[in-house]
Amino acid sequence: MSTDQPPPGPPPDEDPFRKRPQEPPPPAGGQPPPGGPPPE
Repeated sequence: MSTDQPPPGPPPDEDPFRKRPQEPPPPAGGQPPPGGPPPE
């Protein structure tokens, strides 16, 4: 058994993306986040 081989499962390139929680994209143009005060 060679310990140089990566563990079974998705490649390390996809692992962090699959485990990373999907966060909403940052506000574009400096708009207030949802639920904030309405833009005037």
